[in-house]
Amino acid sequence: IDHFYMTLERDSVVDFLRKYQVEYIIVGQLEKAYYSGQGLVKFEQWNQDLWVEIYNDRDTIIYRVIR
Repeated sequence: IDHFYMTLERDSVVDFLRKYQVEYIIVGQLEKAYYSGQGLVKFEQWNQDLWVEIYNDRDTIIYRVIR
């Protein structure tokens, strides 16, 4: 999970999503505290490509993985 949130390697992210059959990703206060940095930028960058934002309440964003 640490690697998933911190990596910018697209292939690694896709492998993780498939291997663990991830349906939803949460980026909230806890994730931002533990995984601050460039790794979190990918969620906005790859929105509409690998996942879609379905909830946003300033401090928490929930994404649904696109199959």
